[in-house]
Amino acid sequence: MLRRRLAEDVILEYLTKSSILTAAQLDTILCELQARTNLKKLKDRVARRDSRNITLGAYLGTKKQAYRRVKKAVNTILLLIYLGAIPLDTLPSLYRVAELLSQMDRHILREEEKRQIKKLLNETVDRLVVISQ
Repeated sequence: MLRRRLAEDVILEYLTKSSILTAAQLDTILCELQARTNLKKLKDRVARRDSRNITLGAYLGTKKQAYRRVKKAVNTILLLIYLGAIPLDTLPSLYRVAELLSQMDRHILREEEKRQIKKLLNETVDRLVVISQ
């Protein structure tokens, strides 16, 4: 699932490269998200993975790893807010960028628009984190 989406979505590719999740974990998350509307059987979800020769146990292990990493990522954001490394007044900017990303999912963008979005994402992340490099 992930490989096909990456081929047609440069914003997804950019965000994936900046993520703490592996490609296998992201692929599994996509399968699980799709299962919320269809593909209720585990074997059907496993069959949707980019790696076709994956066992049920390996799929479930990857799903568990992805779940743990997502939880740690959210907890890390909360920790950084708690410590003041991400100021509360910057969170509306993060929310606006997230809203923009959810609205543009699957829209066809020109190359210039893609570059501008990547630049906006980079600038937003830079403004969110107040510690210097």
